[in-house]
Amino acid sequence: ASPSRPRPSLPTPTLPPGGWSRRLLMNSHFSNEQDNDETFEQILYAPTNNPALPISHALEKLREEIVLKGIPATSQEEEYLLRVESKSTTRGKTWKILLGAHEITFQEYMDLVALGQSSSHSKIEDDAFRTFASDSEFCARVQQCKLVRVLNAVIHQAERKRSRDQVVVYVQGMNAICGIVLLELNEIDATALLLALLEKHCPLYLNSTLDSVYIGCMVLVLSLSTRSDQMGQLVDQ
Repeated sequence: ASPSRPRPSLPTPTLPPGGWSRRLLMNSHFSNEQDNDETFEQILYAPTNNPALPISHALEKLREEIVLKGIPATSQEEEYLLRVESKSTTRGKTWKILLGAHEITFQEYMDLVALGQSSSHSKIEDDAFRTFASDSEFCARVQQCKLVRVLNAVIHQAERKRSRDQVVVYVQGMNAICGIVLLELNEIDATALLLALLEKHCPLYLNSTLDSVYIGCMVLVLSLSTRSDQMGQLVDQ
């Protein structure tokens, strides 16, 4: 039998750099009649309304609110504004803040789109038409062309930032993540969020190696062990 491959060490988790983006928080404010939603938006936009407020304090307060009450559901008004005016929802903006996503300008996104097909275009196109194909509501809200544009833009930008000895590959499953993101964010914000997710939080996801698989298994074992040592040991065997 061939010798087993050594497991990679599990990286120490870090908080997203940069934290809040003030430009993001200055985007449109959506009205809602529910007190819980109003309270959430007051917390979400706190750094804009009070520039002297430390970003770290605002981020801590936002996380506390999410743990206790959750993120308010997207309203029909927000869905309409996203579809008609390409205004990202409060839920989507919250995702961007928590992931520490940096802003991408309209011109930066158009420059990525202008590059055309990425090295992974054929795989992206093959996956795009299968993305939640049986969900009529999803298909009505997220067109395949959006999925293809955003995923190609993400691959182009990731390739720009990787060193010469690093190979960027499209991985099956990215289309599902992108599809969910596009339910709440416009194309530009979705690209920024996916880049933050892949570059800061799971950078091995785009690698052709199995390191990310091993690390994912280790995270699963650690998570199970916090609930039951016996369960963790069984899975680790």
